[in-house]
Amino acid sequence: MKIRRREDGSESSTRISLRYTYPQELPRLLERAGFAFEALYADWEETPLTEETYFMVCACRKK
Repeated sequence: MKIRRREDGSESSTRISLRYTYPQELPRLLERAGFAFEALYADWEETPLTEETYFMVCACRKK
């Protein structure tokens, strides 16, 4: 559960469901959801993916 705290002191909570996705699968899923896939990176500095990559940053846009 994620808890968001606002500047005014109020809070709200959200349940987040996560699903692990293979890098090869992600472009197809995004296309089916109405996005145009552009690139996939290992971090916010646009480092290419490697076998040791732990995170994925996906660049896409709404069609």
